[in-house]
Amino acid sequence: MKKREENSQLEMLEGAKSMGAGAARIASAGAAVGIGNFLSSSIHSVARNPSLAKQLFGYAIVYAANDFFFCVLEYGSPTC
Repeated sequence: MKKREENSQLEMLEGAKSMGAGAARIASAGAAVGIGNFLSSSIHSVARNPSLAKQLFGYAIVYAANDFFFCVLEYGSPTC
């Protein structure tokens, strides 16, 4: 009887791991929406004021590098 209880606990643990991984994926999808909004706003800003192109490009690169860093930190691989 004890062996069966251990198996069910392991199955519950595996299920909890899968649910946690799914929640992390949903969170990263939300981050992707934020990145898209940021880059879209940058493009609109450059269209309205081309003299800010260099400054906004620098911000976009820093923002993308920061996101890439946290993606690697979260998933352990750079394939986000």
